[in-house]
Amino acid sequence: MFVKIASSEIPYYQFPMLEPYSGVMKHAVFTRAGGISEAPFTSLNVRYGIGDPDVSVTKNRQIMQLFFEHNFLDNSSRTLISANQTHSDHIAVLAKGEELPEVPPHEIDDVDAFVTNRNDILLLLQTADCQPIILLDPVTKTLGMVHNGWRGCIQNILGKTIDTMRDEFDVDAKNIIACIGPSIGPCCHYFTDPANELPSEFHKYIFNEKQVDFLAAAKDQLMEAGIPAGQIEISNICTSDHTNEFYSYRRENRLTGRFGVVAGLV
Repeated sequence: MFVKIASSEIPYYQFPMLEPYSGVMKHAVFTRAGGISEAPFTSLNVRYGIGDPDVSVTKNRQIMQLFFEHNFLDNSSRTLISANQTHSDHIAVLAKGEELPEVPPHEIDDVDAFVTNRNDILLLLQTADCQPIILLDPVTKTLGMVHNGWRGCIQNILGKTIDTMRDEFDVDAKNIIACIGPSIGPCCHYFTDPANELPSEFHKYIFNEKQVDFLAAAKDQLMEAGIPAGQIEISNICTSDHTNEFYSYRRENRLTGRFGVVAGLV
């Protein structure tokens, strides 16, 4: 069961399925609590460019990063890598021995997934209904991080990220642990006309005419890519139903923040 750690500083969640691999990778799923942003971005918004002053976002990221480094990395300083997520199927590969990409002014542009074997960086996903997904191969010590919204899902960014892990770092999908963080659940994921809005292969996930189960779709894509069902953990927290803890683009409208999911190899 997805576990909340009620820290006196900043609350966060962790996946029990990843706990046996804490010597390989550290992770934390942060909530919206613990930052300095004012309404409607209250309070730990980590997303630039949505109306929250940059100075607040920068401070929130510093708060989150310092907390992570202090609690999980013995105060070891890392470079925090994030992207201007655009619901694409674009993947950034960050390999040992290569220069890190230029990130003016804040982050890599037009990327929705990362793959890395580096242990000198932290990867950040920013979500408010889309699925934040951690992919860990503890055998080759390779980490994948995917921002998987419904647009990314119909482009199969998950399958493409797993292919990239295999091609770049010789990862065997059967060794991957996959964890899906808080996101909008099928209970609240409505479309106006999903039968016409979505490709035909996704129609099997439509129910009650206008609701779509993209969690089931993501799990199917992970398994089709070769990950065993027993190595997939889903948080089962619907962001739309839990806006007290997480941001929800659909429930709160577009004037809301993004919560952070951070992971790094050790």
